[in-house]
Amino acid sequence: MDCSIATNNEAEYHAINRGLEIAIREGYQRLQIEDDSMLVIETIKQIQQGTLAEKLSKSWRTAWVIIDVKKQLQRLEYTISSHVKRKGNA
Repeated sequence: MDCSIATNNEAEYHAINRGLEIAIREGYQRLQIEDDSMLVIETIKQIQQGTLAEKLSKSWRTAWVIIDVKKQLQRLEYTISSHVKRKGNA
């Protein structure tokens, strides 16, 4: 990912995707995902409820990453997603 042209939301999705890849590689099957982006958390919840990943973004670049996130989530037994306030995110 070229960070110089990515939006903040794309960067958030890439970070979630990379974290999922690492967790799966390390053998984790149950995860709690926390993010300070309400948009990202709501997108993950919509994916988990069966919404087509391709319909969750108007940007093809962001949609592509969301599709990857969906594939990673499907490899897990259980995930819970929650929003954390930016102020307490350190």
